[in-house]
Amino acid sequence: MPEYGVNTWTDEEFVGNYLTGADIFQVDRPNMINIMKSFYIHFMFNKSNKKILDLGCGDGIMTHEILKIDPEISTTLVDGSDDMLKHAKLRLAEYERLTYIKSILQQLPDNKELKGGFDFIFSSMVIHHLNMKEKTDIFKFIYNNLKPGGYFINLDVVLCPNAALEKWALELWRQRIKAHQQKVSANKDYTNIPDKYKKLEENIPDTLDDQLNAMREIGFKPVDCLYKYGIFTVFVGGR
Repeated sequence: MPEYGVNTWTDEEFVGNYLTGADIFQVDRPNMINIMKSFYIHFMFNKSNKKILDLGCGDGIMTHEILKIDPEISTTLVDGSDDMLKHAKLRLAEYERLTYIKSILQQLPDNKELKGGFDFIFSSMVIHHLNMKEKTDIFKFIYNNLKPGGYFINLDVVLCPNAALEKWALELWRQRIKAHQQKVSANKDYTNIPDKYKKLEENIPDTLDDQLNAMREIGFKPVDCLYKYGIFTVFVGGR
């Protein structure tokens, strides 16, 4: 069985194991999803002919949550993993007006399949895999593909401002995983995930301030942090 982070997202078994454990070690996901849904309902729901873009869609869980409240939207889902896209198609099989694109984020600016003009763009637990230049590039891409009045919302992990805060935040995460495991009677221990997350070269989080400032410089307005608990955060930018 491949361990979290040891194998790649192209490995079917790894993807399956990740999805099985995600609800346990991503302990903030329900809160973060609820914030995104509340934001969408308040700012987007009453608009007509909406186009939505899900960057790094995984198994489609985020899009699914939006479709439950607004099933008539036109949605494009992007992911670099064939296995993740397969899971997303299974999850969302009952819905129409869905387009699936296989691409990593770094290649999106050159992707000819993607048609811009989106009202709402969101991403979950993906952008922290990009270095700061790549983050800035994807923020520019997002801004250029948003309609005026549109919004981008990011659910992700960030780097704390100093080592002491980072150490505390990772311990907080570990304690919350342990408590959640006990609550749901999990049959596997995920309390080592924070250590693995920190050691993996594929995880390149930057501070929240650096990312918000990059978005402001690009032209996003307003820019704000909607939620932060340890390393987990939800932030937004409008056009």
